[in-house]
Amino acid sequence: RELYERGLEIQEKCLGRNHPVTATTLSNVGLACEKLGDPEKARKLHEHALEVLRHAMGHSHPEVARALSHLGQAHLALGNLARARECHEEAYSIREASLGVQHVDTAHTLSCLASICCHEKKHNKAMEYYHMSLAVTETLLGPESEAAAIVAYNLGRCLHFLGELDMAMRHFQRSVATLGTVKRGHPFLSIAEESLSQCRQALQASDAAAEAVIGY
Repeated sequence: RELYERGLEIQEKCLGRNHPVTATTLSNVGLACEKLGDPEKARKLHEHALEVLRHAMGHSHPEVARALSHLGQAHLALGNLARARECHEEAYSIREASLGVQHVDTAHTLSCLASICCHEKKHNKAMEYYHMSLAVTETLLGPESEAAAIVAYNLGRCLHFLGELDMAMRHFQRSVATLGTVKRGHPFLSIAEESLSQCRQALQASDAAAEAVIGY
């Protein structure tokens, strides 16, 4: 974060506060702040970056969509679900028009919208978004890619919440298998393994309950 802030100070002096390169550094500082647990400062930085990029590139540029996506994630971290949705919906419209539906950034925006739906307890809609995101990600990056594994995991979480345990289990198993081979000690692997274990336990409990009813 300190390095980014130092670079931002230099760029503002050399290029000015309203230069696209300065906006990129603003976004990087914002992302660092978010990782360090300061989403409010991140929000302010992303809003500034968005303002600069809109002024320099217009409202329909892919970089504007990127800034909107970052701002949306900051709002999500702050619990501002309505504002987060607005940012990601606008980002999706820009990316769909400028990059096309079959693009990794467009697919990522669908996953972001799905995440918001999960926070809003709209899991059926979230599942729809995750299915769309997964289809594009598999086509572009391959079904065994890291990105596909993470989308599959998130889809599994939706299915688990909705009680579709068999389907959830398959997605969790796929995610664990892929992440275990993509990178040794992948930071997301333990999360996927824990979800798989919980799903397996829930499925076993469901089967035991069904057997008890039949036996009765």
